[in-house]
Amino acid sequence: MTLFIPKIFGFINGLIKKKKIFIEPNHLFEVKIFNSHQSTFLIKYSQKGQTLIEEALLGCWKKNIQIPQSEILKFQIFVTNPTENKKLKCNIEVNEFSDTKDIINTTKFSFFVGTTLDTWQWKSFEVKSILN
Repeated sequence: MTLFIPKIFGFINGLIKKKKIFIEPNHLFEVKIFNSHQSTFLIKYSQKGQTLIEEALLGCWKKNIQIPQSEILKFQIFVTNPTENKKLKCNIEVNEFSDTKDIINTTKFSFFVGTTLDTWQWKSFEVKSILN
């Protein structure tokens, strides 16, 4: 029995030393989406390896998203326009934060939303980190 215990500890120590745990650093982005007039929209994005879809009912949406350094921030937006407002504009602002939570880069997008169901579609956006 006394010989068996050191072998078990040796085996466990060997497993611990062989196992390499690597945590990939992340980039932090803040995504703000707002419309020029009241409307609803859907937002599709990835967070921690899962694809999430959220709905904004008030015409404004804001979320902090962490992306691994090896990836690019990708998201999609589907805006509805049931009032057929010809001037409905969707504005997107993406802020990238440093490790000290200071804004180091701001990227802006905008597009006009179609007035009929046939013209509504998912719009895709990508933002690359300036830290790479």
